[in-house]
Amino acid sequence: MNTLKNLNSRLSFPIVRILAMLATALVLSLAMGHDCHAEISQEKAVRPEVRRVPEKKTIKRAFRVKKAVIPVEVKSPPQPTLKIEEAIEAPQYEVEISEPVPIRREYRPLRRVPHAIPVRLTGEDIRYYLETLKYGETIDDMEHAVQVLGSSSMRGYINANDPIINDVYNALVVAFRENDDEILLREIVQTLGKLGKEEAGNIFVNYLSYGEYDSVKSTIIRSLGRLKYRGAAYHLIRILQTDNNRELRIHSASSLGMIGDSLATYPLISALNDNDRDVRKAAISALGNIGAQEAKPPLTSILNYDNDLELREEAARALRKIESAGE
Repeated sequence: MNTLKNLNSRLSFPIVRILAMLATALVLSLAMGHDCHAEISQEKAVRPEVRRVPEKKTIKRAFRVKKAVIPVEVKSPPQPTLKIEEAIEAPQYEVEISEPVPIRREYRPLRRVPHAIPVRLTGEDIRYYLETLKYGETIDDMEHAVQVLGSSSMRGYINANDPIINDVYNALVVAFRENDDEILLREIVQTLGKLGKEEAGNIFVNYLSYGEYDSVKSTIIRSLGRLKYRGAAYHLIRILQTDNNRELRIHSASSLGMIGDSLATYPLISALNDNDRDVRKAAISALGNIGAQEAKPPLTSILNYDNDLELREEAARALRKIESAGE
């Protein structure tokens, strides 16, 4: 009998330990499950309050910025409308899309994104930006000043006969001669072209001969065409005939057509055989704009025999313009 009791005692002890361990594991499992459930519930509770921040400094994000919060009063120094990069960083503001111009240096990948400029400019504002252009501490400050001085707001405030136009023009010319930053030079050329002063043509053609940057030359060539500066014809013909940069040749052909100098007729006819089809297309269009009767035979040949449909269509348009000019 005693032997049986001892046996039962030995068997029950491990069973009790096993049951105790199972009970402890069950309690811990339930506790952990409760904590996980609490965390999940808490996460579900706060998730609706979490806002996804859109990726910043992208073209897609920038173009979603549409309407302006415009400061009404001008302080000293004048405070321009927030720039696009500032608005992206400060979502409580929105930016007016007022004029597509290049944005600041650190955002060069977004070069074609519209950049906010002041909506109204007073004489005091213009003087401030003139001083910034002359004595700005950084290239970025000077670039922004040039953008503002070339903006539609500035040109809407003053007319071509206003004396302050001369101050703006002279400051831009000095800045163009004294700086060698590629982006700044391009901004200045664009602004000088917008002012519409023919005197800028002399400065432009000098840069075509001695300047360093092709991108600045390209901007100059287009500005010369818009200015219809006849004194540039010789320089544009030289570029059309000899320059290795296809973009410069394309813009030279187009600008020669805009200027309309008959001196360019035969160089443009020669350009119909250029190795680059876009140069040929620009030459065809330019001959039509000039109304060059001498170009009718080669244009007719392109119309009848060229394999490029777009060039044939351009030749047809040019021939119609030449016919109209001869009537």
